[in-house]
Amino acid sequence: MSETLKHTPGPWVSVESRFASETLILGPQVRVDDDEGAGRDTIAIIPMPSGCEWGPEHDSCTLGRPETDANASLIAAAPEMLEALQSAADFIERQGYSEWIGGSLVELREAISKATGADQ
Repeated sequence: MSETLKHTPGPWVSVESRFASETLILGPQVRVDDDEGAGRDTIAIIPMPSGCEWGPEHDSCTLGRPETDANASLIAAAPEMLEALQSAADFIERQGYSEWIGGSLVELREAISKATGADQ
C-alpha cells in the first residue's frame, strides 16, 4: 500500500440496530460500553428513509429497506475495496502498465485520494 491508512481498519460489518429504524456499520475494535458491556466501535449509523412509521402497531419498516441494506453493504465493504484499489494501482505502476491503462489509473488514484481524504 502506498499510503498510511487513517480510518478504522476493517473488517467492518453492517447490522440492524436494536431500534430497527437504523443500520449500524461496526468496526472490529472491541470496546467497553458504560451500560452494555463489550461492543464494537460504531463507524456509521444509516437511518431508514423518511416515511417509515414507528409505533405500537408498526414493529418494522420495510419501506426503503433494500436501499438501506445496499448502502450499508457498500459502506461496510469500504476498507477492503480501498485496499484492493491501492493494490491494483500499485501493481499497474510496478508492472509498467500505466501508459497502457491510461485514464483508468488516473481514475483509480482519484478514487483512492477521495477515500483517504487526500483530495481535500
